[in-house]
Amino acid sequence: MHRLLASVLALLGASTTVPAQSAGAAIDVLVLYTPKVEQEFRQRHNTDIGDEIFLVETLQNRIFENSGVRATVRLAAAPLKFDEDKDIPGRFSADCERAGRLQAKLLCHFAESAGAPEDRFEIAKQRKAHKADLVSVWMWLGGWYTDGSNAQLLTKTLYNGGKGAKESAGEAYMTLILAEKAWLWWHFAHELGHNLGLADDGDDEERLIRTDAYGYVDAEYPFRTIMRSKNECVRKQFPDCPRIPVYSTADPKVTFFGRAVGRTGRADEVQTLHLTTPFVATYDSFLK
Repeated sequence: MHRLLASVLALLGASTTVPAQSAGAAIDVLVLYTPKVEQEFRQRHNTDIGDEIFLVETLQNRIFENSGVRATVRLAAAPLKFDEDKDIPGRFSADCERAGRLQAKLLCHFAESAGAPEDRFEIAKQRKAHKADLVSVWMWLGGWYTDGSNAQLLTKTLYNGGKGAKESAGEAYMTLILAEKAWLWWHFAHELGHNLGLADDGDDEERLIRTDAYGYVDAEYPFRTIMRSKNECVRKQFPDCPRIPVYSTADPKVTFFGRAVGRTGRADEVQTLHLTTPFVATYDSFLK
């Protein structure tokens, strides 16, 4: 077993108390990686991209298990025909120009490509071939200003009480992951959370499927769940506020070293995940 995987799994098993869950929905995710990602993993870490993808899949499923979520992910992988040294576009479309950070612009750029008749980067083509519910584009972006990954949010309007799967499959299925970041699986788990309807701290609750779809922070211990920022810890002069491998839940049976990992009515993301994981697992049936 991957040595890092073994050590992390040991930590996860020791830290979290959670009741047993059935497997539930299976979400298929296609990882499309640039040549730069494959090259950098090999040169910097002496590891194969396939090993990294296996690690991320294993940890994501353990995170679901830790959180009491009845779901699994299955990752497939394929190269993306995008040269990071040459293909960063100098001009984006009007829609993508309105996006904020470079990551948001690139995510918009890839989504536009997948929706265009020529499908320049073969994203839609590969997604259909792999029957993937979701697509995760992995870039390296070395040397660029990179303060985070990015994702399309599954909103209340798209979800529409569970009736909007066809629309959601075409508008909230993609993430952009910066593979140069440490703790790669946290980035994957966080951005996947957005595809599943989970919020960042400052997201407008009017857009959310449930208004308790926020992460949880314990600024006394301190720690935070996957979707939460460390801002509250910093305000209390705890700059080190590590993420723990859990989505927030108010279930008293799920704890971290005996401490709560959620709060009823505000930080109970698992309630949203119970709705959205089976919903997202149907996306592949709408691929054309």
